[in-house]
Amino acid sequence: MAIYTGKQSVLNEALGIYSEIGFQLIEPDDHLLELWFKDKRIVVYNQTKATFEIIRKDCKNFLGNELVNKLAQNYSDCYREEFKHNG
Repeated sequence: MAIYTGKQSVLNEALGIYSEIGFQLIEPDDHLLELWFKDKRIVVYNQTKATFEIIRKDCKNFLGNELVNKLAQNYSDCYREEFKHNG
């Protein structure tokens, strides 16, 4: 059961497990929410339209895209090394 100690605890609850791996919700004003991963802003939401499901889906999608980009970079680096050796 979640314990609410203030506004930030509610924002963290909206993130669920994603709050434990580097995601943050920041409220820059009374109308907006910003989703951040570490030092990168990912999405800006209108507070009246943001739901837990939308926020968590965006976290999941971001991680998926990051993983795809990382795998592509690793593949490219590996291929480059193999090409150097087999020239």
